[in-house]
Amino acid sequence: MMHLYGALIDLDYAVELGSTEARASGAVDRIGTYPFIAMGVLGNGEMHRYRHDLESFLYVLLWVCCYPVIPDPNPEQRDIMDNIWPRSHPLRTWIFADEETVTAHKEKNIVIREKMFEGLLGRFRSGFEGFKAVARRWRRTLWDLEGWGLCMIMPEGEGDMGGGSTGGIENASGGKRRWLLYDEVRIGVVNREAFSEARDALWELVQALAPGEGELQN
Repeated sequence: MMHLYGALIDLDYAVELGSTEARASGAVDRIGTYPFIAMGVLGNGEMHRYRHDLESFLYVLLWVCCYPVIPDPNPEQRDIMDNIWPRSHPLRTWIFADEETVTAHKEKNIVIREKMFEGLLGRFRSGFEGFKAVARRWRRTLWDLEGWGLCMIMPEGEGDMGGGSTGGIENASGGKRRWLLYDEVRIGVVNREAFSEARDALWELVQALAPGEGELQN
């Protein structure tokens, strides 16, 4: 008689249930689907944190809304992969480029240059227009610098809170820093607050998709 057994997998980034410290899982290896790995994990070797999962979700959202794309109409100018992601499509870089290139590409196209990010949203397929608002809010949740009107990547670390040599973003106590605390998603925004922002963005999308709500709006 054959005995069947089940096994739990993909627990490499699991944390202890009930933990209130929001610490990294301590996973030794960098594991994940290459195009969707957060920049800090992919290029800077940061320990995996909650904010990295939020970042990965944004990449998956962009990927799903852009796929599939229309291939080059000239068969002589494309290979098999071009039928999925044409060479001119920005997300193709996430598949084939090295870690440094992918990290720099995401930083420029998703975080730093809003115009390029909006250009990517313009590639969303018909029927996914309503997802643009979620993508915009998710981007701000991760990287917005309140009062500055721009987004910027802040690395994880420690430094002078007195506003001396570090400079950077002013916090509630008047000090300045250019680094994230381990329980922050962006400067001054802890995991719980960021989760609420992301949840609210998704809830608005769910309401827009509900039967009887009509066409999705930009």
